[in-house]
Amino acid sequence: MLDVGKAVQVRVTGQLTCSGAYQMLHAALNAHELACLPADMTQPHVVAGRLLRVMDDCCPSFPALHAYYPSHRNSSRAMQLVIEAIRYRR
Repeated sequence: MLDVGKAVQVRVTGQLTCSGAYQMLHAALNAHELACLPADMTQPHVVAGRLLRVMDDCCPSFPALHAYYPSHRNSSRAMQLVIEAIRYRR
């Protein structure tokens, strides 16, 4: 367990590539990587002591969900439904 507030030096070799947030979470829970993940995904693990927040001052806060897509005119019906669900989620 890390002592909060103390500097640590770690030699890192190799790399781990994940294709999704749940893979990153699993790797972080197994002490294989640092992960930048949404707070609502990690909070239960932080509370239980399985994860430790680091670099909180560098983590952006997003007050809402955001969707980036190429165009309203060319989006599929499925994309339109996702956008509507995000827009009216409160």
